[in-house]
Amino acid sequence: MDDLDRAQAIEEMQREQALQQVRRPAEEPETDASGNRVCLECGDIIPVLRFSLINAVRCVDCQSALEKHNKGYNSHVG
Repeated sequence: MDDLDRAQAIEEMQREQALQQVRRPAEEPETDASGNRVCLECGDIIPVLRFSLINAVRCVDCQSALEKHNKGYNSHVG
């Protein structure tokens, strides 16, 4: 496999990942019995300011963990 073949394989993989992300349905926020928005991962209440500014569906800790996981996954491509 030469450099052009590797580049094409990486490009195809990145394109497929992008398509999968577009096809994925948007995550819907969850609320508790009191009407508070809660984190999809841990169930903690999301502060009103956080979800009003960025329409968050995860608390800061869970979102940070998810982003670190995704960054680590994406850095191992190729």
